Amino acid sequence: MTDRSTIDPVLQDPDGRRPVDRGAPDHFAAVASRYRSLRITDHAPLRDIAVELGTTRLLAGRHRLIGLDVGAGDGRYTEALGHELGYRGTVMAADLSLAMLTQGGQAPRCGPHRRPAAVRCDSAALPVRSHALDFVTTFNAVHHFHLPRFVEAVRRVLRPGGQLFVYTRTPEQNSRSVWGRHFPGFTAREQRLYCEATLCEALAPLGCVVMRQYCFERSATLAQLAERVRGGSYSTFALYRPAERELALARFLGALAGVDVVTWTDENLLVQVTAEG
Repeated sequence: MTDRSTIDPVLQDPDGRRPVDRGAPDHFAAVASRYRSLRITDHAPLRDIAVELGTTRLLAGRHRLIGLDVGAGDGRYTEALGHELGYRGTVMAADLSLAMLTQGGQAPRCGPHRRPAAVRCDSAALPVRSHALDFVTTFNAVHHFHLPRFVEAVRRVLRPGGQLFVYTRTPEQNSRSVWGRHFPGFTAREQRLYCEATLCEALAPLGCVVMRQYCFERSATLAQLAERVRGGSYSTFALYRPAERELALARFLGALAGVDVVTWTDENLLVQVTAEG
């Protein structure tokens, strides 16, 4: 259940929830039912965002903040951020993929927290009233967006002093992951990621840009890694033809043969922008 009295005033079409753009991406429709089990939720940036938003709430003198998580997928990060915020804020989930949003609605709840409201829309056409939001977030999704159009959409919906948080990985960070180092063609095929300079240049018109780096120690068995490839844990794997992906996976597993548990470090970037005004 969602508190509609909080979210309805900010939505342009709260009853219809009409999709704004074309159909949902085929990859995410195909992996929606298993996506939650294949991906890892990083809680450190969520805690940091909650702290920053707590400061924003006090400075603005607002009892409860309201925000939108764009490219929310199955809502893992939306739900986790809502848990971190507690009574201090409400966060809605927005995604183009109806299949992913539906999975979020079916996920079991942890404790008494309400499930986030879900809105199907394109990242460049947010169905939210102008200057209605205190914050916008996006987690591991901005590389799927048309960045200039997304920035313009965020500029319109954020209140003066509102904040945008973009959690992502750069091409350099991607190349140092276990996939970038060992999976044939992974770095070459993944050309959608934005570098720090591009993000800074695109987001600077919104306001002051601050970047923070994260490192996470990971481990998995070869069988678990193979499951993530075949399950489509990264949309990059959808850029391979099935036969090409299986050949690349065989070479990947062969390069790591003899290792019971593979360990590596994942790197991510959190970009925070405070809207001017």
